[in-house]
Amino acid sequence: YRQIIDLNPERDDIRLKYVQTLVTDPDLNPADLQECLLLMDGFILDEWSNMALQILEDLRSRFPGNIDILGKIHEIYLSKDRQQDADALAFDIAQNLQETKHYKEALEWIEPLISRDGAVRPIALSLKADICRSNGDKPGAIAAYHEIITDYEARGEFEDSLLIYESILEIDPGNLEYLMRRVGTMLTLNMLDDLTELAENSLPTLKKSDNPVEALQIFQKILTAIPPNPEFILGEAALLTNAKRDREARQAMLRATDLFSSQENEKRAIEILEQLMKIDANDLTVIEKLADCRLNAGQNKAAIEAYRTLADLYGEQGSLDAQLDVLLKISEAQPDDTETLKSILTLYDQMENTRDAKELREKMVRVYLARKDYPQALQLCEQAIQANPTDLFLLESAYRIHEALGNQNDQRQAGLNLFAAYRTAQENDKAVRLIDQLETKYPTDPEVLENRLFVLADVANWNPALEVLDRLLASLNKKQEYDKGLLILRGLITHVGAPAERLANTWISMCRATGAFRENWKETDQLITALEKTQKVAQAAELLHEFIDEAPGFEPPRERYIQLLETAGLHSKAVDALCDWAGMSIDDQNPSEANRYYNVALAIAPNDIDLLNQVLEFRSHAGIREGASDIALRIAEQLESEGLIAKAAAALEMGLKAEPARNDLRIRLLEFEDLASDSTRLKQRYLETSDSQFEEQQFEKTQATLLEAIRRFPTDLSFRHKLINVLKALNLKEEYLVEMANIAAVQSEMGDLSAALQTIGEVLEIEHNNLRAQALQTEIKDKLGQDAAAIEEFRKILKAVPGATPDKILEMLTSGGTIGGGQQIVSQESLEMLPLLKDYDFDHFIVGSRNNFAYATAMAVAKTPGGDYNPLFLYGDVGLGKTHLLHAIANEIITRQPGTRVLYTSSEEFTNALIEAIQNNTIRQFRTLHKSPDVFLIDDIHGLAEKERAQEEFFQIFNTLYQSNKQIVMTSDRPPKDIAHLERRLRSRFGAGIIVDMQSPDLETRVAILRNHIATTGEIIEDEILNLIAQAVESNIRELLSALTQIVARIRLTHEKPTADVVKQIVNHVREL
Repeated sequence: YRQIIDLNPERDDIRLKYVQTLVTDPDLNPADLQECLLLMDGFILDEWSNMALQILEDLRSRFPGNIDILGKIHEIYLSKDRQQDADALAFDIAQNLQETKHYKEALEWIEPLISRDGAVRPIALSLKADICRSNGDKPGAIAAYHEIITDYEARGEFEDSLLIYESILEIDPGNLEYLMRRVGTMLTLNMLDDLTELAENSLPTLKKSDNPVEALQIFQKILTAIPPNPEFILGEAALLTNAKRDREARQAMLRATDLFSSQENEKRAIEILEQLMKIDANDLTVIEKLADCRLNAGQNKAAIEAYRTLADLYGEQGSLDAQLDVLLKISEAQPDDTETLKSILTLYDQMENTRDAKELREKMVRVYLARKDYPQALQLCEQAIQANPTDLFLLESAYRIHEALGNQNDQRQAGLNLFAAYRTAQENDKAVRLIDQLETKYPTDPEVLENRLFVLADVANWNPALEVLDRLLASLNKKQEYDKGLLILRGLITHVGAPAERLANTWISMCRATGAFRENWKETDQLITALEKTQKVAQAAELLHEFIDEAPGFEPPRERYIQLLETAGLHSKAVDALCDWAGMSIDDQNPSEANRYYNVALAIAPNDIDLLNQVLEFRSHAGIREGASDIALRIAEQLESEGLIAKAAAALEMGLKAEPARNDLRIRLLEFEDLASDSTRLKQRYLETSDSQFEEQQFEKTQATLLEAIRRFPTDLSFRHKLINVLKALNLKEEYLVEMANIAAVQSEMGDLSAALQTIGEVLEIEHNNLRAQALQTEIKDKLGQDAAAIEEFRKILKAVPGATPDKILEMLTSGGTIGGGQQIVSQESLEMLPLLKDYDFDHFIVGSRNNFAYATAMAVAKTPGGDYNPLFLYGDVGLGKTHLLHAIANEIITRQPGTRVLYTSSEEFTNALIEAIQNNTIRQFRTLHKSPDVFLIDDIHGLAEKERAQEEFFQIFNTLYQSNKQIVMTSDRPPKDIAHLERRLRSRFGAGIIVDMQSPDLETRVAILRNHIATTGEIIEDEILNLIAQAVESNIRELLSALTQIVARIRLTHEKPTADVVKQIVNHVREL
């Protein structure tokens, strides 16, 4: 084949066979191989390329690393557009060339691949870099890597780029540019753990860098992203040192020591600080940190010494804050080192740090107290208390120190100071315990008692508080320190929640003791307001009333009193008070002031008939003509509207007396008189008025109108039947029964006996034992000729009144059966509520110049009960003979008129009987009893004050008795106008008759009383002794007679004449009793 080829080189077929033959030779040598490859150049691009490729593949398997074979195959791949196979083969060729260190040839195969797009380029660049690294061409390798990174980052494939950075840094560890770029990429990817590893791995290299500034920047950038690490911070310090930044290197080392300390690696921190000490032995910060670390490491002695040295250095420099910090550390290490504490306290005072100085003093006090060094502790306490007088700990400590030292007086004052601080701090429990201790030690100390009082008040423990108040005031009053007592009360009154109702009386008493009423009006007004808020209106009114009595010329309490009553809706009481003050002004001969009070009262109750009458009477007597006729006209119009024509006419007459020129009143009066003279018109007016009042449910006014009509026309049954309906509406059962009996009586007298009998039957159906109804029934049956029935009724009545004779019953029936009598039959025995004293008669009453008028009026009443002196009101101090005269009237009337029904009682007995009647549901019997007597005597009528129900009952009883012309006698310790909390209508009724003032007897009368009394004993006592007794006892007859009784007893026992001194001693003893 070779020879043919030589003869004819164009024979491709022969060349092919020749090559095929050569390649099958197992002993193919390199020269033959080379010849085969040359011969195959002609086949690559023609129709024989496939055969050529097969041959080359066989040769490749026999000669795996032969570049020429691979190159020929690569050419065929390219000719056949097998680009992927060609690229893969090119990589293989390059790697083979790299392995055989044919780096240049290898790169020649790679370069075309680099320019390709897609996945080939990064592989080619990576292989190029690898080839360059193998060839020792670092710049070429880095350049190839750089191109790879650029491609990755352009596509956002940062994680892939990190591997390339790592490869670059493997080639050139000191390449700071790519290290910085790697750090930046890792930060972008937030690869903190990897950064920590990078910091650790790169630090040795960075320390050796020729560019210390850039190396520092890279490392600091890493540190900003990773957790603090003391070793890394030390590395930063080394880099700072390399960069000639020694100050910052020092700071970094100090930070590293802080971190080591925080990790309890004091040993490592101490090593670093000792290194710094070698650099600058006078670095105060380093010294302090080294001391801190030694202290933390348990090297206390060395640490304390270092701290003391440091504190001295700071002190020399004037760095007070730094010196203080160091001393505080010493104090923490040695809490009970008082020398250090003193130094700290001195610094606090220099720096004016009062808060910390206060706390430190407290600490030092505790230290001294623990050591029982009381003088030092006390000195500190006193100094601290001057700056902090309310500090509880200091005050408590001072109190305990004085107790330990036995300083009683100082302990008391310290305790009081502590108590005041407890109150300010609202430590009420502690205050209570402390004041208990102080009271035990100093039980009579006023200041202690005062403080106990207020701490109890603070916790609203008012019962024991008021007990203490009583003790305290008693002590102060004994010393006549009334002003101080008032001051204490002021504090209580203004205290939140103070029981005004329990303080009111005490307050008034203290005001009375000092006489300072006007000065204390503000606090009094506060008490009034507090009482109002707790609905204690009655007590508030009483307090004001007492205040007004003690300061009569002071107007504010009077105005407040009226305001109080009006706010409470007690308009009637307000009018009563104003009328009382008007009366006082009249007594003081101050009519203008009285007129002012009356005007205020009229503004409150412009239509009050009683008030209008009172004002009219006052103005008439005072000569105040202006406005009197207008008031009279108002009265008349009011009375006319109520159907009381006669009373309306009387009011107009009084108005004309004040202002005779008022013709309008005269014309109006003529109209009334004309109306009164025309019975038909008058009756019609009464009927119209009563009907209108009844429709408006003004039942009491209707009752008054009908009663006036009945007085004018007693036999007109139309008025009485209307009155029956009113009494039903008012639920006045007794009055209803009485009026039904009156109707029956009228019917009987008019001859309508069957109607009368039917009416009386209705009464007995309701109350079968009604004696008056039984009496009327007896009378009617007698008139009807029913003798047997009349006798039977008479026997029933006889049985109902045990012990009475038929004549007496007939007398009682006669008096009870008259029209308008209205009284049920009650025996004399049932009226004896209180026994009469037989010795209290007129014969045993000693008459003198100061009681002769009282005696005369009493005697006149006894002779003619129900006459001119009705009611009789006797008033005066205790022991002047009022009760004596009351009994004397009763005894005299019974003697003169044995059948007269007399009832004697007292306000106390009256009230008790009323309460019992209410409880036992016997109120009807109670009323019957008290409305039955011919003579009604009641002692101490002032006792009804503030008892509203009792006043109401007494008012009804009084009216019934007075309208029936029954005699009423009352006694009191003051005139009606001075009885507080007494209804105005009662005052008005009490003054309707005669008021008699029983004054203290003069000396002659007192001696006469003694003589009269001694005559009953059978003893003989000289006038000299009697005069001594009479001179010693001036105002109270009871005391007078008591003293005489004791002197008589002394004479009987000793048989000696008493001296003047003995008489005075006995009189004083009687007064004390």
